[in-house]
Amino acid sequence: MDQNSSDTLESNIWKIALSDILFNFGLINAIYILFFRFLGFTFNDIGLYEAITSLAIITTELPTGVLADAVGRKWTVSVANAFMLCFALLLGFSEGGFFVIVFAGLFSGLEFSFKSGAKTALLYDTLKELNREGEFLKISGRINAFSTVSRIIGMILGAFLFAVNPRVPYWLWALFIGMSVVIMVTVYEPKKSKKKYSLKTHFVDMKKNVLFIFCSKKLLWISFFFLVADVFAESYWDVFSQAHLKLTGLDPSVFGIVFAVFAGVNALGSYFADDIENLLGEKASLYIIILVQVFLFGFMAFCGNWVVLVFLLVILTTTREFAWLLREYYSNQYIPSERRAGILSAISFLYNGLFGGALIIWLFGYSIDVLGGSKTLIISSLCVLIIGIGLLQLRYSKFTF
Repeated sequence: MDQNSSDTLESNIWKIALSDILFNFGLINAIYILFFRFLGFTFNDIGLYEAITSLAIITTELPTGVLADAVGRKWTVSVANAFMLCFALLLGFSEGGFFVIVFAGLFSGLEFSFKSGAKTALLYDTLKELNREGEFLKISGRINAFSTVSRIIGMILGAFLFAVNPRVPYWLWALFIGMSVVIMVTVYEPKKSKKKYSLKTHFVDMKKNVLFIFCSKKLLWISFFFLVADVFAESYWDVFSQAHLKLTGLDPSVFGIVFAVFAGVNALGSYFADDIENLLGEKASLYIIILVQVFLFGFMAFCGNWVVLVFLLVILTTTREFAWLLREYYSNQYIPSERRAGILSAISFLYNGLFGGALIIWLFGYSIDVLGGSKTLIISSLCVLIIGIGLLQLRYSKFTF
């Protein structure tokens, strides 16, 4: 590789980081439900928006992953950010109405699908071309840390601006998203596919990407293990966390501060993720992720003090963030560059579909309604313990990286 090419690829790292930091300056994160209410939407309307978002993700996850490998990852990430720009402008200038909910859900879902796999593939292949793929966990962790700090600042500022004018956070966020799109377009594509694509080859490649996961015992194990390591934590966080905090006596008026604290600790953990993994090693890191969740769910099931619960949730969110970074790092080691975005998207698709991620989240909520929060958390603890330890025993007794 000549010096000019090396310098161009090196610039990718800070450009990807800056684009991510600007995009994550999400001034709406702490007030988006309040803004929906400001526009006159009911909670049922908000639920419809979430459902449309999920449907858009499920139906477009696989094809957008293949598209990223075909046309270039920087372009699909740019388009993803552009969809969120449309989302911000649509709501920022909206007066409400059914079609606003529909298009907001579509834009939100398409942003996720177009970016899923592509952003990670763009960074990993940049580092691979520079013979620095071993630094992926370190660099991705630091990017995630700075992006989280950006999200915290945006969350605090957005709440303040919402009190002045509810539309201003959306207008200002749209400006930052626009800048992130401009920067992403200037990124150099490290891997360009020379294959000619048609509608037929597109569907064939989607099938091949899913089959690739099942044909690779190592990648299949990683994909299923990190489903177990994340889905119960995600279920708790999305379905029960805020209600649980309220039940233990925490005033909802301070939720913004508490969640900013969670994000701040996550940022610190992400920054040192590489150092932690190097210190513990792969095997110990994976065992700790499982065992920490097992004990946390058990303690949370009987926790009646909000101070203790906040402390436990700090550990839970930090462990979950660490698991996300490890999943990306370990998965990418077994994926060919020319199909990286498509296979990463296929993993995400399987997580929510065939592996039952979406079903588990629904069952978690159903269990809380029927059995209550404490029993559901105990069941979650036992599931993570039995399945997680079983997978780890299988992995280290019969498989090798």
